Amino acid sequence: MTILARFLVEREGFSLDVDLKFPARGLTALVGPSGCGKTTLLRAIAGLERFESGFLQVGNLLWQDRDSFVPAHKRSIGYVFQEPRLFPHLSVRRNVEYGLRRRRADRQTLHQAVELLQIGHLLDRSIAGLSGGEQQRVGIARALAARPTMLLMDEPLAALDMAHKQEIIPYLQSLHRQLEIPVLYVSHSADEVMRLADHLLILDEGRLQANGPMQELSHLLYPSSGGYRNVFPVHVLHSSEPGLCLFSSAAGIFTLPHQGLAEGRELRLQVLARDVLLCFQKPGEGSVLNAFPARVVELRPSLPGLCLICLQVGDLSLYSEVAEKVSVGLQFGSELYVQINHVEIVG
Repeated sequence: MTILARFLVEREGFSLDVDLKFPARGLTALVGPSGCGKTTLLRAIAGLERFESGFLQVGNLLWQDRDSFVPAHKRSIGYVFQEPRLFPHLSVRRNVEYGLRRRRADRQTLHQAVELLQIGHLLDRSIAGLSGGEQQRVGIARALAARPTMLLMDEPLAALDMAHKQEIIPYLQSLHRQLEIPVLYVSHSADEVMRLADHLLILDEGRLQANGPMQELSHLLYPSSGGYRNVFPVHVLHSSEPGLCLFSSAAGIFTLPHQGLAEGRELRLQVLARDVLLCFQKPGEGSVLNAFPARVVELRPSLPGLCLICLQVGDLSLYSEVAEKVSVGLQFGSELYVQINHVEIVG
C-alpha cells in the first residue's frame, strides 16, 4: 500500500507545492533545509491545518480531497514532537495511559508500547526524574498506545544531547523494524537518517527534489562530500574466528573485523561507491574478505573524469564509482566481480 499526498499552500514569502507517493510501511525520512516546508507538510498530513488545495490518502483511508476533510482528532495518527510534551503532574504510567484513553485502544496496545520502548521499570516514576532520552521514549510510547494508523515524528532527537541521542536511536531502530504502520520522520541529521530510513523525501523551498528508496538516494544526504554511498541491511550470523564476524546480506555473506555482536541482530552497512572495486577476473580464494560476482545494470557520468556504475550483486543493487578509463568496454549485462575494500557499520 502507498500514501498519496498533494498539497498547495501559498503564504506571504512561502509556498509549498508537493505531489507525493511513498510507502505505507517502514520509515520514510523527510529532509531538507530549515524553512523548506517539512513541518507544514507534517501538520497538513496530521490535519492540524486545513489547506483548501489538498489531497491525502493513507492506504485505503481517504482523509482529504476536494469535497471532504477528516479533522485531526478523527485521524488515527500518532505525533511525536521535538519536546515530548508530557504532563509533569502525572506519572509515566498515566502519561502513557492518556494515549490509550484518547483513542479508546485496548490495554494490550499499551503493554506492547511499553515493551517496545522498554519503559516498564519507569511506569511509577515521575516525569521530573527522567532523563531527556527517557522522556522521549515515554512520549513515543504514549503515541503508540493510541494504536495509530500512521506515526509522525518531527525531529524527535533534536532537543537531546549526543549521549541521549545514542541512547534512544536503538529504540527507534527496533521501532521501525517491528511496527507495521508507516513512520514519517523529519530530521536535519544525515547520520540519523542513514541509520533509520528506508525511504527518502527531500524538500527544498517547498518543492520535492527527490523521492525514492534510501539505497538509491543516500548520496544526496551528503552533497558537500561528493560521491555515492551504498547503505543496506544485514543480519549478524556469528563469529567465524576471533575478531571476525559474518553478516548475511542480499549480496551474500560479508566478513568484517568485529566482535561482541549478538547473533541475529539487524544492522546496516555503508560502503562508499569508490570502495566498490571492479575485478575482471575472479579474485583468488582467501585473497580478499568480501568479493562477489556482479552484473552491470547501468552506466552514467558522475563527477568529472568518473563513471558511476550500477551493479546487480545477488539481490542487491550496488553503486561503484570508477575512473572513466576503467569503464571502457563495459555495457549493460557485462559480468565481472566486485571487491569491497572498506565497510562501515552505521547502525
